[in-house]
Amino acid sequence: SQSAGVPTGAVIESGSNANGEYTKFADGTLINYRELSLYASADSTWTFPVAFIANDYSLHGVCLDGIDRIITGGAAVDTVTSCTIRGWIIAVTPSRTSVNARLSAIGRWF
Repeated sequence: SQSAGVPTGAVIESGSNANGEYTKFADGTLINYRELSLYASADSTWTFPVAFIANDYSLHGVCLDGIDRIITGGAAVDTVTSCTIRGWIIAVTPSRTSVNARLSAIGRWF
């Protein structure tokens, strides 16, 4: 429902598709999330299940394979519909690695 054109309530919509799951909130917040395999040989691209209104979302990643790895994102090619992700081994000389990750991106849908 709406009040003076503004959505009321907490969760407006949630669902899933081949690109992951999402939750839309009444205040305009959108959370996209999924598990994705990242590869050392190349960047991985995550196409979001629902597009953001702007590419100022924040990306969060949790490694599912071990505590000595980190997930990074945010490249010049990131858009409202997708982003580039990499896995790294934390060491004296960090290096890219293959890793399974749980990702979330938080931004706005309106």
